[in-house]
Amino acid sequence: MTPGEPLLTFDRVALESERRTVSFQILPGDAYALMGSAASGKTKLLDIALKQSKPASGEVHYHADTITPADGAFGRRATPASLAKSFLKKGEHERITTTLTALGLWEVRDQTANSLTTGQIIACSLLGCFLVDDPLVIIDGHLDMLDPWLLEEVSELIEAERQAGRAFLISTNRPDIAERLGSIIVLRGSQALFAGTCRELIESVQASEITVELDDETTVATMVEPFTVSVKTSPGRLDITAHDGQALAAKLLTHGYGRVKSVVLREPTLEQALLTLR
Repeated sequence: MTPGEPLLTFDRVALESERRTVSFQILPGDAYALMGSAASGKTKLLDIALKQSKPASGEVHYHADTITPADGAFGRRATPASLAKSFLKKGEHERITTTLTALGLWEVRDQTANSLTTGQIIACSLLGCFLVDDPLVIIDGHLDMLDPWLLEEVSELIEAERQAGRAFLISTNRPDIAERLGSIIVLRGSQALFAGTCRELIESVQASEITVELDDETTVATMVEPFTVSVKTSPGRLDITAHDGQALAAKLLTHGYGRVKSVVLREPTLEQALLTLR
């Protein structure tokens, strides 16, 4: 595999016959969230990505080895330390220590699996994902079960792995996790509704709202009108709807269009975009 070559390519893939297709590439350093309601096809897509199932149509090109979390059915005498050591050669103590610490397992490294909490068992399941260097990591829902503190640690670990060129495809029901990853695939009824960045999804389904307080609204109204969906003018105030609200708000503040007193930006959230997506 050469640098920049896709690790996984879905080319007009249909999960079921006569369903909308999905196309995307996962490159080194990418991280995709896979989202959808119950029975949306998330498991089917992951199975295809893992070569455990075939699509109804389209082509899938596999260019890299993948790794997934362990199933959590650990032996009674297994400990976080013994599980970590099973993935690495002798002498890699520093990497084991770093990974156990990042997953919140260092203090319980010598406790047997049957004495660990549910969150700690989930963390043990993730050990191989960060100790084995397969280029593509596929995770099915595990991050949803982590507490906020451990999720923060794992997110930092994922970011470090991405910087090293590894990629992630993670099924989740949490928009905040999707936003951390940056890119998203949305399924419903075994068909794809969207594949791209979270920002692109938000901007595609819902515009931002900007309220501007100013002395002379005519100058600003004339300037922003070509770039907005709608402009409502009232004395000393403009109510603007725009697709790239953040950029427009920044422009109003920094370029001095009239005497702008304040700019209030209300951007749609990823959760709102997901609920609006059809």
